[in-house]
Amino acid sequence: MVDPTSGECVASNQVERYALKRDPFELHNLCFAGNAINCPLDSSQAELESRLAELRDCAGIRGRDRRVDGRPFCE
Repeated sequence: MVDPTSGECVASNQVERYALKRDPFELHNLCFAGNAINCPLDSSQAELESRLAELRDCAGIRGRDRRVDGRPFCE
């Protein structure tokens, strides 16, 4: 997000979620107004959150990348 008075980037809590098969150009955010409270609460959201938690702690792909700081591979 850009601060209109300074032109500087500022942190925001806006979130985005798209149905990429139906909306490959990411034109329709499923989280109304970019607010996490307005994201659909369904099984796919739970799967996305679980996958994100896994990806936070991993690095690279086994057989392709070098191990990074002892972290597990992502794939």
